[in-house]
Formats: sequence, C-alpha cells, structure tokens
Amino acid sequence: MKRILEMFGEPITYGGQESVVFNMLSSLNLNKDYNINLYTPYYADNEKLIGLVENNKGQVYHDDIEFKLNDNRFRLNSLVDSFFKTHNKYDVVHIHTGSLTTMYVYAKNAKKYGIKKVIVHSHTTGFKVSLAMRIRRFILNILLKRYVDVYFACSEDAANFKFGNYYSSKPIIVYNGIDINIFKFNNAYRNEIRNKYNIGNKYLIGSLGRLSFEKNNFFLLDILNKIIKVNENVVLMIAGNGEYYESLQQKCKELKLDNNVIFTGSVLDAYKYYSAFDIFLMPSFYEGMPVTAIEAQISGLQCLISDTVTRECNISDITTFISISNIKLWVDSIVKSMNEFNVNTVDKNRMNVNVDFNKFDRRSTFKIVEKVYND
Repeated sequence: MKRILEMFGEPITYGGQESVVFNMLSSLNLNKDYNINLYTPYYADNEKLIGLVENNKGQVYHDDIEFKLNDNRFRLNSLVDSFFKTHNKYDVVHIHTGSLTTMYVYAKNAKKYGIKKVIVHSHTTGFKVSLAMRIRRFILNILLKRYVDVYFACSEDAANFKFGNYYSSKPIIVYNGIDINIFKFNNAYRNEIRNKYNIGNKYLIGSLGRLSFEKNNFFLLDILNKIIKVNENVVLMIAGNGEYYESLQQKCKELKLDNNVIFTGSVLDAYKYYSAFDIFLMPSFYEGMPVTAIEAQISGLQCLISDTVTRECNISDITTFISISNIKLWVDSIVKSMNEFNVNTVDKNRMNVNVDFNKFDRRSTFKIVEKVYND
C-alpha cells in the first residue's frame, strides 16, 4: 500500500484545490492501494474531503495558525520541519498551493526527511508580474528544481505561469477531472434549492467558489446593481465562503441589494446549485483551470467568464468570455438572457446543450496521477 501525503499551502476549505483533490482521491482505490493523509498549517473545515480521508483510515493534520494574505511564507519552515520530523514515512508527497515559496518550503523539507517522490501541482495562473517578482520567481524555481521529482499543472497556462521554463522535468498537464453524471441538469435539484431559499421563478444569477481576491466577487454586486434598474425580478446567489465574506455582505448593504442577494456560505452539495441557477458568472482576475466553470457547463448553464481565464475551460457553445473592464457588456448579456428566458423550457434547453466533457471525466484524467503515484 502506497502512503501519500497531500499538502495544502492554504486552509483546507471549500475551494477549487480541495474540489480537485476530492475528485482525484475519489477515483483512487483508497484503503486498499493507498493510505492518504492531508496536511495544512492553517485550519481545515472541508467536511466532505476530511470525511473521505478519515473514512478510509487516513489522517488530517492542521496546525490552525492564522492564514494571512501576502504573509511571508518562509515563516512556515520551522512548522513544516517539525511536522516531517515525526511524519516522514511517505512514498509520495503531493503539494497543492498557489504560493511558489510554500512549494519550495514543503519540497525542501520533504526531501530533507527522505521522501523519495515529491510532486508540485500548479492549480492557478495570475496577473502579469513586476520585474522584481519575475526575478524572485526565477530564483525560487531554480531552488525548487533541486527538490522536485514531478511537476503537475491543471492547464498549459498554469504550468507556464508557475514554472516558466525552470523545471527539472516537463510539467504534466492533469485536467481537473470531475464526476460528470452528478453535475448534469436535474429538475428535482432545481426545485429543492429554489424552495430552500424561496426563490420561486425569479431569474437566478449564480456564482460558486471561494470568496477571495482572485475571484473578483465584488464585481458581481456591481453588475446586479445595474441590472435591477432594468428588471427587479432577479436574484444573485453567491455560494461559498472565504476571507471576503463579511466585506461582500457589507457592500451588499451599502448598495441596498439585500433583497436581491443570497449568501449561502459553504455548501456540501454544490452540484445541486448549478441546476437551480439560470446563468453562471465568473469574473475572476485569474484562474488555473476553473472546476466550477466546467461543472456549470456540464449542467447546461449559460456561462459568462472573464477573458483573463484560460480558454481551455470552454467545453460548450453557451460560454462567452468578456473583459471585466467592460461591465456594460456583462449587464447587457445578462439582460438579454433574462428577456429570452422561458421557465417552461428550462428542462429541454439545459439537457440539449452540446458539451464536450470527455477530457474532464475523472475516470480518465486521474489515471495520470495514479500512474505517477505507482511508478
């Protein structure tokens, strides 16, 4: 049995990384071929992922230190060193984080304590960076090469952004595989969620994911503020949690949108929410390979996505990429969709959307991971 440690450089909560790891582990033969543990220096509250690991005789380690954006990640070194002193009997360490510094700290300590195979996994892209940041990234990648055996990335963009050309082996693209069938449109789910939040037949704009800087969630409120001046029969649902949760609620009050916005917090049954939505918005500043965008398209949802997001996530003919510098185009696209919307044809329209989801089927995508784990 292979012993695997999945290391997170952020809290283990309800974000894209956690969703990918959950789907990946669900595709493996746990408790027979693999013993999986999780680690984060921060908090862990993703009950779904934690339950999957613990129900298969794995452990979840979290030190519960405070997570701060733009903190000096080198400060994690002593904490990670202490962890590996007593937890180093692993065949593979698989590192998931948006921070190159954290990748370096984790990989260096893993090798220090004799881990034979270290994998680093890029799940995201980012802004164009300054010269100083490019130099810093160059140095970190040169240092990282000494401790990494395998590079994974969720897309070509994510590989290029995180690693550039500075790697010890060419990055392997592992698309974010999901359980295709569970995300297909389901009218029972639609009614369940709409009844739960008393939405009725109102037009429901949906967003789902971590409430953090890169997701650009405040833009959603700006869009809604303009739409209700045209049509008030609309609701914005922001499903998810994160460091911007309270700030978003405050802006909602300032704009007097309380009657048109629903904050759900973290949701365990995200697959049901796509069926309830009438349109899905992703105005992110950047993404690696957005799992939620793939899930939304599989559900037959019309999707409006920021043009900074990789086109590799486009798997349907109902997805449009729009610049976040042009809010009018977002508003006009949504109003047009609202005007064309017919509640009586939702089932037919959603089920007949042409979606090419094969490359994101977890039954095939994560065979790559399994092969690397076993080699």
